[in-house]
This record gives sequence, structure tokens and C-alpha cells, in this order.
Amino acid sequence: MKTKINAEIIALSPIFVGGDVSGCIRLPYMIHVPADIEKIKIDREKLEMFIHCLGAIYRNCDHSMSGKRSFTEIFRDRVFVSLCCNNLSEFFTAIRNKLNMTTYTAYQYVVKFVMGLNDKEHRFLLQWGRNNIDMFVAAAIYKTENFNFNEDFVIDNSFLEIETDYQAPVIPGNTIRGIMRDLLMDYVIQKVYKENPHKCLTARQYHTLFSGGMLNQSTGFVNIESKVKFREMMPFLSILGCMKGNEDLRGKMNVNFAKLRCKEFDSELTRSGYSYLKEYFATRKDDYEGVVTEKELKELGGAVQMKYSMLCIEKDSIFDWSIEAWDLTDLERAFFDLMLSLLIANGNIGGLGRAGFGKVYINLKDYTLDSTICDSWLEKNKKEIINCLNDI
Repeated sequence: MKTKINAEIIALSPIFVGGDVSGCIRLPYMIHVPADIEKIKIDREKLEMFIHCLGAIYRNCDHSMSGKRSFTEIFRDRVFVSLCCNNLSEFFTAIRNKLNMTTYTAYQYVVKFVMGLNDKEHRFLLQWGRNNIDMFVAAAIYKTENFNFNEDFVIDNSFLEIETDYQAPVIPGNTIRGIMRDLLMDYVIQKVYKENPHKCLTARQYHTLFSGGMLNQSTGFVNIESKVKFREMMPFLSILGCMKGNEDLRGKMNVNFAKLRCKEFDSELTRSGYSYLKEYFATRKDDYEGVVTEKELKELGGAVQMKYSMLCIEKDSIFDWSIEAWDLTDLERAFFDLMLSLLIANGNIGGLGRAGFGKVYINLKDYTLDSTICDSWLEKNKKEIINCLNDI
């Protein structure tokens, strides 16, 4: 029998689940939602005007360096981040907000240009910028002051037709699954061994429990009886799955993406996913490892604190999430419920939890958790569990 649990994940603080990295800016994980069945074509003049507008913005900025980074590098990063949005108005507004502009004269071209485009042309130009980020920025920076391109930047016809999509922030199912696995395995080992997993498990045991393990060289035979016995004595591992010897012990659950409640996923909503992204910064120590010698490091004054930025999903955002399980025994269902209760009690998803990010409330709606038999079963069967672990 299959069970599907629908839930809401509500952000109690900004959430950062990392995806791409551009220079010193970290982007959230974004899912691509197809926008059109067929490829979109665009006039060459509109693509050239798009590049011209970006070039005009570049020339109207303060080109001061930031630390050891040139303005060109900073500009490229800011353009890359701003291309996460799904319409040109958001893109050019984001560029304006993220750069130190000395004058806004360039925006007279931008406003006139953007207002003359339809929705498909918006999607095309943003998708083209994402697909060809380095060419886009280089063409904008080195383009001549007039509307004609140098020979180096002649746009081939192949660039005038592409497939487009929307981008929207999500929390990957694998992220949530990994958190649940860590929480459940840590709980079980603490109950069975009465100490930290790092102290009582071998490397192979730890890897199997917390990461799923890996297959050994196959002998060509699978011991079915051993596999059934293993599932019976390791119900907490049976629901998640693992590799044991030459056997693939498949899990009994799917953890789906948590999708941000925005118009990219629900056409009845009006707010775009990009509008939920807010920039925060943190620091890390740059030790120049593998880059400079000890002598050069001393001349540089030693390790320094480096600032980096990240786009986080803002507080109070709501995600729609679901998890599915099938063919669970009563004992497996109890451990499945225990895993979910640990996730809810943990209340943290994503990175930088030590700095207050990633606090969440998870509402399972109509599903009732019942894990009351787990502790007594673990206590009663701890010797058999240890024996099974020793066979890994």
C-alpha cells in the first residue's frame, strides 16, 4: 500500500540551499520549469539592443575595484545573479540595485526597450543571457558606443532560436532526505550503543548507515534469505535503502522537491519566485591554500577574512512538499514516523544554521505520527542489531 503525505514547509528565517556559485556570490538551488513547447525565435536587432543596454549600464557604473577583484569580475557576477529572474523588468532593476551606478542615464534606453517586448521575448533574452553568460557580458563590455558590433561580436543565426524555461527556487528532495537519514541513524545508534556514532562504528558501517554505502565486487549471487532477515532487523535502514555487500537494498520512500509557492508553479499566484530571493553576506577565512608560498603569504599579511554574498529565500516563504512511502511493515512505519518527528523537531534545513539561517516549521496537515514502539523495540533487539551491523 502506498502512502503520500502532503506538507507545508514555512521559513521562520532566511533559507539557503546552495546551487551555483559565481565568484563570491552563492545562488540558491533553482529548478527549471519549461515555458514553451517549441523554440522561440527573436530578431537580431532586439538581441543586439539587449546587449547594448547592458553595455550602457556598464559604462555608467563606478569601476572601482573591490578588494582584489576587478569591477569587470564583479559586474559579471551581478549579471549572472540577476539572470535568475523571469522578466526583464526584474533583471534590470536587480542590476541597478546591485551596482554602484554614477548616473541612471542608461535607463532611458532600458525602459523604452523593455516596454516594446512581449512575454516570449522577455523569456528568450533572459534564457540567452543564462546560456551564454560570458559572451553576453564580454559583448556588452567591449561593444562600441554605436549600435553596430565589431566583427568579433557578429551574432550567428544559431543564437536567434532557443528553448526557454522559467527558474524558481526549490528545496531539493535529496537535501531533506539527507537530513532525515542523518537524524534517524544518529538517534538509533545513540539508543543501541549509548554513544556517539563516530566512536562505535567502523568506517564502512558509518558510510552504510549515513550515506547508503557502496557495492562490493559481485559474486553473481544474492542471498535472498539474508536480505529478508536484514530488513527485519534493520527497519530504520530498510525504509531508506543501502548497499550491502553485492546487494542493493532498495528503499521504500520518495522525497519530493519542496516547491516555493509562487507563480512559476501556480498560475493563479502573482508573485514570482525571484522576488523571494534576498541577498545576505557572510565571511570566511581565505588562507590562499595552494595558491601562494609561505613567503608570499607572509608578505600578504597572512590569512584574511573574506566576505561573500548569497541569495537566500526570505523569511515567511511557504513551500509545498510531499513524501511517499510504500509496502511498509508496522515496524517500518513506526520508524518512518519517528524520522518525520525528528525532522520536525530539528526544525532546520539548509546551510549556515549556526548563524540562524534555515529555521523552518513543517506542517504535515492531516497525517498523524506514531513512533511509540521504536524505543522499546531498539532496547529489546540491540544485540541482533549490532550483529547485523557487524556483518556490513
